Amino acid sequence: MSRRRASGWIKFHVVVFAALATFVVISGKGMTSRSVFDGDIPKSDPRVASYHLVKEITPADNWVGLVLSHPDTIYNQQTLNLVVTLTRALEEMPEIVPGSVRSLTTVHGFVGKEALSSEPLMGTDDADKPERVRGRVHTHPIARKEMVSADERHLILGGYLTPDFDQKTVADQLRSIARQHSGQSEVLPFGLPFINQELDEGILSQAVVFTIATLGIMLLIFWQLGMLKAGLVMFGCMVLGIVETNLFMVMLGIPESVVSSAIPTLLVALGIAYFFYFTRQAANANGTIEERVGLALRVLAMPTWLSAIATMIGFGSLAWSFQILSLKEFGLVTAIGVGLIVWIARTLFPAVCVLKPSLIPQAQTQSGNKHVEWITLAILNASQKPLGKVLAVVFFAGLLCGIVRLDVNTNPYEFFPKDHLVTRSVRVLETISGTSETIVAIHTADSPLQADVLTRLLRLEQEIEKLPKVQYVSGLGKLTQYATDHLYPGSDKLPEGVGAILEMSVAPTDLDRLINQDRTVVYLRVWSSAKTTDEVAALIREIRSKLQNTGFDYNDVAVTGSTQAPFVAFGGYDALWVAINDYIVEGKIWNLVSSLWGIWILAFFFVGQRREGVWKLVRRATVVTVPLGVALVATMGVMGWLNVPLDLASCVITAVGIGVGEDFAIHFLHHYRRHGSFAAAARDMGDLLLYALLTAGGFASFAFSAFLPLRQFAWLVCVILILSYLAAALCVPPLVKLFGIEPERKMA
Repeated sequence: MSRRRASGWIKFHVVVFAALATFVVISGKGMTSRSVFDGDIPKSDPRVASYHLVKEITPADNWVGLVLSHPDTIYNQQTLNLVVTLTRALEEMPEIVPGSVRSLTTVHGFVGKEALSSEPLMGTDDADKPERVRGRVHTHPIARKEMVSADERHLILGGYLTPDFDQKTVADQLRSIARQHSGQSEVLPFGLPFINQELDEGILSQAVVFTIATLGIMLLIFWQLGMLKAGLVMFGCMVLGIVETNLFMVMLGIPESVVSSAIPTLLVALGIAYFFYFTRQAANANGTIEERVGLALRVLAMPTWLSAIATMIGFGSLAWSFQILSLKEFGLVTAIGVGLIVWIARTLFPAVCVLKPSLIPQAQTQSGNKHVEWITLAILNASQKPLGKVLAVVFFAGLLCGIVRLDVNTNPYEFFPKDHLVTRSVRVLETISGTSETIVAIHTADSPLQADVLTRLLRLEQEIEKLPKVQYVSGLGKLTQYATDHLYPGSDKLPEGVGAILEMSVAPTDLDRLINQDRTVVYLRVWSSAKTTDEVAALIREIRSKLQNTGFDYNDVAVTGSTQAPFVAFGGYDALWVAINDYIVEGKIWNLVSSLWGIWILAFFFVGQRREGVWKLVRRATVVTVPLGVALVATMGVMGWLNVPLDLASCVITAVGIGVGEDFAIHFLHHYRRHGSFAAAARDMGDLLLYALLTAGGFASFAFSAFLPLRQFAWLVCVILILSYLAAALCVPPLVKLFGIEPERKMA
């Protein structure tokens, strides 16, 4: 590369960046955020049609509230006055649906035939007021089960959000209310939108901090290698690529999410290889700076572009393997980012090196080569001896056995630190009603308000409540029975109509929680102690069997996809996660198979020359693909042994593994054929070990994150880097010998 051409590349990149930035500014677009499960489940699939149906007809996922804890008891004058204040604060929030706030101060009902006041229960200093409130709450079936814990030291109050609420605004307001009123009684915010915002803010902020820490660790390693100046320029070029990637996200209208927050760090881990290999290759060459740069670009052209395209296939496969929107966008954006990074590494960085020759050190100034070469040669020699082959097979077979222990679970409650607001709120909620709510929607053939239908509903609710993990069921049948006991003592038949239900309601919106506006679909709200999505899925299966046993033998929307009456549908927050897990498992299998198949096809066409014959091309493609497949499957086994569940955060690790792991087998085969033997190529292959240790050392900083997804992601990247290197070093030499692949010199 000449100095004139180098100057041209620098000017070209400046113009491209300016054009992208100008377009984004003129368009007025900005980076937006989105919850990880907004739009994730495709509505067209019959299996999840029921989850979407229930989500559309009930606002369960838009509930927010506060949990209040008192060291002694909530039934005292001071605490109940605080409940009044908190209730009014929630009612004044613009995003709260008017009249939907439910708390101890909104409880009203009938005791016998005497109506109690529906006005707030507090407001006077009567000495017996707390006990009167306690009596009314414990008489009311909903208030007793959903509002107050058994030890009477915790309570819940909250309301529903309007459809157009802003997640960040709601979270800020809830945090503000909690801070202002926490004193002797602890007040904590809660609700799905609040959890989403806390997760977004927490992971995004820590991702930025630990990405900077990763860069710092990598720079220290570059300094030890005598490449500090080159390292600084490398990271500057990668920052340019990351910024351009984010500009493309804005242009495409792709919002920021918990999953996409890992993209900047991933681009650093993936992109460093292309810069690192180029710098080491140029440093080991002789001649002028233009000759050294040109030689490095020519030698690494095939493995660089093959590796880059394979990486893009690995991440792009997420877009066609998964039906989950956030994973599709993650794969697409990362593939675009990798393409930009490689383009910059092949044009802008070499151009800067030509204009600043001091960036590339001379070969004699490099340190650590002999140690790396010795380790590399030791692994390569071991892979070609019988004992080494046996040990390698035993090692990877032991890791593969961990797959049988691999679990699938997507429970965001476990993502937070133990002292986090969300974690503390969850502990309080578990003492009251549990954190798992499954909604059962039943479209009855007859009006659900008829006495015989209500009787069957009551029997169904009682049967469901007998299930092991179910804590209680809130439904139309049970509430009508309570109304009968208080309004019509001695009656053996449930009354028809909604009058009794309205009289027993806690808030004006209570009826909407149990029956739709058309009076055709009734809802059962099943609260349980199920903590994993496997337990929720098992609970849904048990509820299906209870439906059939109690006469509700209707079409299951999750099976038929039909919403024509009569039908039964399951929904709610936990049921949605069950559906997401189904897609994660299916998508992971298809992603693994399709990406490896795509890389094999890529290697078939680009590793070697057409005149060599089809069989030789098949053998070389297999040599490139087999080590990567072994490393990916072994990583899944490690996840099983370490009890790391397969979820939205960890399921992308195979795509990351393809991005960082396919380099090793491609470069091992390339350098072997170029040098004529593995011993002669040990120096170039040693650079692969340096890259693995460099990237693993950088990602190790994430292991100190307070958020579980970042910690697991960091360790998994380190694991897959080491396993990919070992798989390539241990598998490529035997495969080369088995398939009789000849070096280029011998062929010439």
